[in-house]
Amino acid sequence: MKAAVFGINHNRSLVELREKLAVRDSQLPNFLKGLTMQFKEAVILSTCNRTEIYVSSFLEDDDAKIKERLAKFFLNGQHNNQELVNRFYFYSGIEAARHLLRVSSSLDSMVVGETQILGQVKDAYQTALDLKVTGKCLNRLFQTSFGVAKRIRTETDIARGNHSVSSVACLLASERLGSLQDKQVMIIGAGKIGVVTLQHLAKKGIQAIFVGNRTFSKAEEMTKRFGGTALHLKDCFVKMAECDLIICQTSSPHYVLKYENIPEERKRQQVFIDLAIPRDIEQRIAELPGIFLYNIDSLQGIVDKTLESREKDVHKAEAIIEEELQKNGWR
Repeated sequence: MKAAVFGINHNRSLVELREKLAVRDSQLPNFLKGLTMQFKEAVILSTCNRTEIYVSSFLEDDDAKIKERLAKFFLNGQHNNQELVNRFYFYSGIEAARHLLRVSSSLDSMVVGETQILGQVKDAYQTALDLKVTGKCLNRLFQTSFGVAKRIRTETDIARGNHSVSSVACLLASERLGSLQDKQVMIIGAGKIGVVTLQHLAKKGIQAIFVGNRTFSKAEEMTKRFGGTALHLKDCFVKMAECDLIICQTSSPHYVLKYENIPEERKRQQVFIDLAIPRDIEQRIAELPGIFLYNIDSLQGIVDKTLESREKDVHKAEAIIEEELQKNGWR
């Protein structure tokens, strides 16, 4: 058996396309079961910056036909749109293995060195494992990727400085607002990214942090652990009038902040950062005076600056991946 991957990421598409192709957690069982009607094994990884389908096939299977079947399955009625299909990458055999090892080790992340991607890969694999849609080929590949990611974090300084999407978002906000020390910050969403964002802000000593969530108990639990004030989601729409920075990152399939939710009377300058896929904030909000709206793709400029200091570690990590590929005999 050999592994193959068909996917799209932040290097191949803008957020407007990625949000249409994202696979929600509730959709995973049907997607995975559908895939295993055509392939022996399957794992789907869907994050804010990528959606990827991993499958296993027989060694003699033609790559072009595998890609065609995956495109037809995933893009459904749009699989004949060659311009869209060309935005996707397809790798098989050792190239698919190399790709997953780079993804798990955060070398393929927008923020190289961020730690969240490994947890997301593990969650994607666990979901497939629980649904009994993995087997010898993908089990070996994913478990190898976890070990390689751990080795890279142990033997290099790739994660030095605890880089994350949240920390880069705060750097972006600082460019517009100046120091965040005396600012009021609101986080909407109590998921994993929200927790990382709150931890980052708390470590920076920012006192005025508000956390809103549709399920109030989750916001309350988060603020009890890491600080801040919990809010019901409806109260966020009022409180945000006083906030300088609003960061959204929910798993909602629809807008959480709409044009009509923004208070008329508010601070003269506010930064809104949308880290969600699909997006949480309606684009029209950027038309309001004094509001600067950024999405996850806006982080690239800041990311490029932070990467320069870690080039040596990136090269070390790439060498470890090549060593592990040879050691594990990937074909």
